[in-house]
Amino acid sequence: WPKPINWLLAIVRGILVSLLSLLLLNFFIKKTENKVQKKVIGIVIDNSKSMQNLGKNNLASLKNALADLKNKLAEKDFEVEVGSFSQNTNIDSLQFNQNATNLGNLIASFKTKHEGRNITDLILLSDGINNQGISPSTTKFPYPINSLAFGDTVAKKDVILKNIIANNIAFKGNDFVVQAEVHSYGFIGKSAQITISQDGKVLQNKLISFKNNLEPELAEFTISSNKKGLNRYLIQVNHQAGEVNFKNNSREIFIDIVDGQQKILLLAASPHPDIKALKTIIENNENYKLTIGIANQGPKVDFNQKYDLVILHQLPDEPANFANEIKQIKKL
Repeated sequence: WPKPINWLLAIVRGILVSLLSLLLLNFFIKKTENKVQKKVIGIVIDNSKSMQNLGKNNLASLKNALADLKNKLAEKDFEVEVGSFSQNTNIDSLQFNQNATNLGNLIASFKTKHEGRNITDLILLSDGINNQGISPSTTKFPYPINSLAFGDTVAKKDVILKNIIANNIAFKGNDFVVQAEVHSYGFIGKSAQITISQDGKVLQNKLISFKNNLEPELAEFTISSNKKGLNRYLIQVNHQAGEVNFKNNSREIFIDIVDGQQKILLLAASPHPDIKALKTIIENNENYKLTIGIANQGPKVDFNQKYDLVILHQLPDEPANFANEIKQIKKL
């Protein structure tokens, strides 16, 4: 070949070998792109019913102040994210009508919703009444929480029917106990009457005395019912002079009155883990009474009783355990 072609082939060969060498070295091109996020300030609002104690005018002023704060922060190049119990992010349309306050969950859900955002601060507006979940003061968050408290910190005179303790199920004609726990503030040395009623008829009443502020006083009622089915009972503490809130003076409970227990017989050829499992499940229901009989083990089963259900575990078997009893069960 002429010299020019040889030179051309040599150049092409050199370029090809160089490219192959670079590929064998596994080279790559790295591109770095930086993106700057705006700082985000969160405003979390307690829009529960207890905030209505501030009054309509104060709530309207609060919403106006929040809208003004949001605009001022936006002017300073901050992004503002709003959160509430109703997931409503529009400050103007907040109704303050939620039934429960779970501040810990509110802040945690806000954190989860804005994961990866450049949140620098969180502003929490609340009256501090937290009646569900874990207090946010026991949880760590990756940014400071600035609390703005609303409401009156001075305790008002009040009687509170705090808790009712009673079984969900009772048996027809049997006595059962209902306990009422009452707290009070500002009525030391005073007495109050607490009643339990059904269908507008007072069943019993008790007199309790308030010895110390916020110290629980217990009233115990022993009542019975012959009305089968779900029964509604109303427990009330009479209103006291000077008391600011009557809504927490009464509570309703529902008790299912059942007509006797269902009797269940469990016969087994030998001990087995299934028996313990069945026993645990059945005895969780107060409507059932369980009797267990295991072959060659006492005590003996009384077949004079009437059973509503018989469970045979691994029976009949080859040694013919409980053979006579099974015949008797078939007859019954």
